[in-house]
Amino acid sequence: HGQGCDGCVSMKGHISGVQAHMIKVYPQAVYMLCASHVLNLVIAHASKVQAVTNGIGTIKEVIRLIRDSAKLINIQEKC
Repeated sequence: HGQGCDGCVSMKGHISGVQAHMIKVYPQAVYMLCASHVLNLVIAHASKVQAVTNGIGTIKEVIRLIRDSAKLINIQEKC
């Protein structure tokens, strides 16, 4: 059993944070940082580098193209 949370004090506080309340209810629960939240923090920090910002923008454009293409194909199939 585990619990994934961000690293803010209200979540990880061992006295009055969510972690402390969870341990009272589920004594076997293990506290760990949420991998998605950690990844988001890393990307936010790295986005200060122009090459990373450009790369993320390109990835978003490719995702939008694929998503919009699938919607267009679906519309064409219905006609």
